[in-house]
Amino acid sequence: MFRTLEKLSGFIAFLCLILGFPIETLQSEISDWKISTGFRHASLKVKVDGSGNEEGFALMDGKITGIDFTNLLAQKRSLRNQLLLNGSGVAAGDIDGDGRCDLFFCGLDSPNRLYRNLGGWKFEEIGSSAGVACPGMDCTGAILADFNGDGRLDLVVNRFSGRSFLFLNQGKGAFRDASEEFGFMDAEGSMSATAGDFDGDGYLDLYVANYRSGSIMDLPNTELTLKNVGGRNIVTHMDGRRISAAESRVRFTISASGGVIEHGEADHLYRNEAGKRWNRLPFHNGRFRNENQESLEKAPNDWGLSAVFRDINQDGAPDLYVCNDFDSPDRLWLNDGTGRFNAVPKTRIRQLSWFSMGVDFADINRDGLDDFFVLDMLSRDHQLRMNQSGILKRRIPVIGITDNRPQYVKNSFYLNRGHGFYSETAFYSGLQASEWAWATAFMDVDLDGYQDLLITNGNERDGRNIDITSQLKRMRITRQMKRREILEARVAFPSLKTKNLAFRNRGDLTFEEAGAKWNFQAATISHGLALADLDNDGDLDIAVNNLNSPAGIYQNLSKRPRIAVRLKGRAPNRFGIGARIVLKHSEEKEQSREMTSGGRYLSSDQPIRVFAYPFESGKTTLEVRWRSGRVSTVSDVSPNRIYEIDEEASPALPMKLEKTAPIRVRPLFKDISATLSHIHRQASFDDYSRQPLLPYQLSRLGPGITWHDLNDDGREDLLISGGRGDRSGAFQNEGQGRFSLINSPPFHLKNRLEQTSLLIVRAPDDSKMLLSGFSNYVTAAGPLMGSYNLDHQKFLGELPQSDSATGPMALSDIDGDGDLDLFLGGRVIPGRWPEPASSKLYRNRNGKWFEDEDSKRVFQHTGLVSGALFTDLNNDGFAELVLATEWGPLRIFENRKGHFQDKTEEYGMNGFRGWWTAVTAGDFDGDGRMDLAASNWGRNTRYQEYRDRPLRIYYGPVNSSGTLQIVEAYEDPVSGEFLPIRQMGKLVKGIPDLVLRLKTNAAFGSADIKRILGAEHDAYEFHSAEWLESTVFLNRNHRFDAVLLPMEVQLSPAFGITAADWNGDGDQDLFIAQNFSASQPWTPRNDAGFGALLIGNGKGEFQAMSAEESGIRIFGDMRGAASCDFNQDGKMDLAVAQNGGETKLFQNLSLHDGIRIRLKGPPQNPHGFGASIRIKEDDQFGPATEIHAGSGYWSQDSPIPVLFPSSRKSKKQLDVRWPGGTVTRVEFTGLPRELKVSISGSL
Repeated sequence: MFRTLEKLSGFIAFLCLILGFPIETLQSEISDWKISTGFRHASLKVKVDGSGNEEGFALMDGKITGIDFTNLLAQKRSLRNQLLLNGSGVAAGDIDGDGRCDLFFCGLDSPNRLYRNLGGWKFEEIGSSAGVACPGMDCTGAILADFNGDGRLDLVVNRFSGRSFLFLNQGKGAFRDASEEFGFMDAEGSMSATAGDFDGDGYLDLYVANYRSGSIMDLPNTELTLKNVGGRNIVTHMDGRRISAAESRVRFTISASGGVIEHGEADHLYRNEAGKRWNRLPFHNGRFRNENQESLEKAPNDWGLSAVFRDINQDGAPDLYVCNDFDSPDRLWLNDGTGRFNAVPKTRIRQLSWFSMGVDFADINRDGLDDFFVLDMLSRDHQLRMNQSGILKRRIPVIGITDNRPQYVKNSFYLNRGHGFYSETAFYSGLQASEWAWATAFMDVDLDGYQDLLITNGNERDGRNIDITSQLKRMRITRQMKRREILEARVAFPSLKTKNLAFRNRGDLTFEEAGAKWNFQAATISHGLALADLDNDGDLDIAVNNLNSPAGIYQNLSKRPRIAVRLKGRAPNRFGIGARIVLKHSEEKEQSREMTSGGRYLSSDQPIRVFAYPFESGKTTLEVRWRSGRVSTVSDVSPNRIYEIDEEASPALPMKLEKTAPIRVRPLFKDISATLSHIHRQASFDDYSRQPLLPYQLSRLGPGITWHDLNDDGREDLLISGGRGDRSGAFQNEGQGRFSLINSPPFHLKNRLEQTSLLIVRAPDDSKMLLSGFSNYVTAAGPLMGSYNLDHQKFLGELPQSDSATGPMALSDIDGDGDLDLFLGGRVIPGRWPEPASSKLYRNRNGKWFEDEDSKRVFQHTGLVSGALFTDLNNDGFAELVLATEWGPLRIFENRKGHFQDKTEEYGMNGFRGWWTAVTAGDFDGDGRMDLAASNWGRNTRYQEYRDRPLRIYYGPVNSSGTLQIVEAYEDPVSGEFLPIRQMGKLVKGIPDLVLRLKTNAAFGSADIKRILGAEHDAYEFHSAEWLESTVFLNRNHRFDAVLLPMEVQLSPAFGITAADWNGDGDQDLFIAQNFSASQPWTPRNDAGFGALLIGNGKGEFQAMSAEESGIRIFGDMRGAASCDFNQDGKMDLAVAQNGGETKLFQNLSLHDGIRIRLKGPPQNPHGFGASIRIKEDDQFGPATEIHAGSGYWSQDSPIPVLFPSSRKSKKQLDVRWPGGTVTRVEFTGLPRELKVSISGSL
């Protein structure tokens, strides 16, 4: 045990010898170390002025610092081999043990440089004398790590071609080349490296991401000879030179269309054998397993750029993430604890970036779970984006497939949703684009407790410039060009010196660009980046390796309180690599970091971690969970100190490693979908052949879902609308949680058209009529609705064709005459989207439907109606009609005793124009008025980056095929002009004459909508949208207050929405169905949702349950959703339909039982649709519940709700307000399992 000592140099030196601290640290600028049990600490030299205003960086002058390195690359070389443009990196670490962080820069044409830190921002170059200059070796990536366990940082240097170097640190700034001794293997195109103890033996192992040192893309005019061998085409010769079958198999694949796909080099995994040599491990023999837990047969031949060892699932063992370029997908390998790796299932991460460059991990929302970010090449600049190829790769969505993991040309940000599941949220977070980017790093720049983001970018030539590419292609067509001429013609591509980027973490999962504010915006070609405390003030400075420009050294100027942490691990892992460090505070969320080694793009950080200390009171603790399983704790941590925590000396108990995530809770719902075994079948249709510029497929909007008692046995049965050419899903409720498929007419028949809503209404003779909405969108011909008498098994007829395809349907007794009338929402006019469609209202006259003449004008050109709901907003007994419209508001039509007037503007809804998909009603704040909950597209689509101002959709003159031309646009915040969202190459598919007005993509990128549409501009109409958030609207008596639904809802387009008290607390909750993959082929799939279960607090506010808490995790394209107590246990269950996927059924496992309310209405409305129910106890009313026939998204909830009084003993009153305004009051005590109520009273 140590005694805390004051600064006594001689005695401290003696103590350091005993305890194992390096004597060299006595020369550090940090000299007032105080030693305690298991750690030591020292004060940091922080200039605190109290203002807290100064933050960001100062770019240091190389003439002052002595860091004068430039990574040179001759133009001639890069023209002939553009793979060299991937650049070089930088490594940071204290190589001589003097307590100051040194820097190592890799060079291509330049020799490597090693800069010894002299203190006071002075450095001296010692690369040659240290033996690490490697002139002429084209060095790419570097990592400083202790590979032999002697406490000194060794150096691994990767090369563009040939074997990597291992330099063992000999002390005092000298290194010895041990590459051959350790057994480094030859490789081509070695890039980044990462070190970690993957097998738990204490020694740091090594993973090297390999690319390729040469490619056929740099060999124009190359002739490849193909031969069919064993039924498979392979490449046998290149320019007449024979290549072996083995080389051909790993380098080339022949696509189905006959194209040749070139692959990268296999990565290398080296196990460290006791610090003496490397043992390169094969990827087969069970070392790596695919998503199906099958052993790989060989190493993937990917285009590897970055890799990082990190304990992603926090089980104590380092996992592995690898960034790969081009079509080779990224790999996330989870360590099973024995040093073997399993590919993460595709449902855990559902999409990837296409050109993945760099990756970094951080707990950005401080929930204890690591999120991560992957870089790609999407530009933030409109003109650049309009003239760059590969911006949007064509990916045709496959119906019903959710585990194919498509790749997209954009950055990816993966929000950790717990238990190994992630949602991709780059658009939501504002991180989707960062130019031709290379390296990224999370760090808390402003020391507010939330980690910010740094990104380097730029390229010597913009090789994706469409105009120049087309120009060079024309040159090759017009004349025969030699290979040398073709390569040298690349000089025509402009340089892409874009500004580096910094993003400030707002603490709400969103980021704002702060490069200018923080002075991290150099317009250079920047590759590798490393974080290090270069001046020992406890914050992180930055070193950047720039191509053909001086290296960037950035001093961190922050003056806010901080805590720095270094680790002294047990030998041989002396720097504690793999340890997780957590800063805990009694009143704030925890901050966490992991001590990783390498993993940056071509680079590695100094092994130090920094935490913000924004606390004014409370207790702060540091906890270290070591790779060995031990745990160290430092209590009463103070700000502006550096702590060095000693694993060996800590009186710590081993940490229990859990392979599973934290303690599981009892979920609210149980998935019993196998009871149904139903899959919705969606027929394919090429929407884009009719309207090429549609933003998504309108043919993939179903199905809806309906609960109704079809056979009068007292149990609700289940209906799922069917696709074109498929049957409806009809299931009889057999009781005790069992369902059987109904094969009787009409459910045995296949549908001619796509079904939308399915509703049941009573005929005058009390028989049941099935109303089936039909969408004629695909055929552009066909009825609006079909009617079938279920009891008489008789087809009753159809409503005649209209120019608008049917969307939602809803029933209500609009005039109080005792029967139910019908609304049919017009979803779209085939071939003329987004021209407003017309809707229709039909009166029920003795079971027959007659269009209401009075409302024809009211509902003509209503809009693109996606959801419809009858709900009594003013409690007068007559239900208003609320419509969810796309490119419009929630439209409210007030019911004046059967006559409707558009009161949207009076209710204040015109300011909420969105892409509304569905709407339901509930009394969410308990005031007795019906509030609205509406689904929208959310904040995580490709359109989110344009949301500063309203979006527009222009639609114009009918073309020769009779369809409308479409242009999506956004308002430029600088010029105020509207600019196109899509590139010219996409727009010409719908507007062919565009090329006559704008000759180049550059011209198109500079043009606004007026120039693009030309003389026909005035013939175009447009819709606007400014509100894409799913929202609750609280009824304030003829006006509404908008309340955004939680973040979890906004992560994906929402469709089905249903209200019920899921947890039995007396407040109304929500479930929202999510996801949409049927976007146009160049748009990323919207798949970040799992289905959101929201718990209400009775004040109009909601909190999302995690999937572990709710028991609901759905991956597909959810559509209709409906609630029902199908097993009659006093708890509301849930059914969710999926487009082209399995229908999901969830049983509620809540411990609370409520009262089922069964209404007995008039003969033609026996279920009391339109009635409002409310319980009063102790002179207080609970929330009102309304019975709907058609609500949410093309769906219908059970007409038997479940209510939850607060007390079993008190006397209670049930009020029922029937359509027309009649009120029935019933008194009761206790908690009966079911109450049956008629207009005259309790039955």
